[in-house]
Amino acid sequence: MWTYKTKPMGCPYCGIEHNACTNPEEDIMPSPGDASVCINCAKVSIFNDKLELRELTHEETIEIYTNVEVQRIISSIQYSNRRKN
Repeated sequence: MWTYKTKPMGCPYCGIEHNACTNPEEDIMPSPGDASVCINCAKVSIFNDKLELRELTHEETIEIYTNVEVQRIISSIQYSNRRKN
């Protein structure tokens, strides 16, 4: 698992500020078009050309939320957040 510092940015859904991102599979920094799952609200957003997070388009929503690996990551975050409360 590799973690990279990013400029501070807010989740476009819940507003929590993020200043890092983690890639669980590869030692690759985020690039435009990459997906990100918020550790607070577990919603998926996309890095834009400035490496800021933006909401998904309708087409991206369908593609991403039907991905089994993304569903696993979202479920893990939701489970972890429930255990904290």
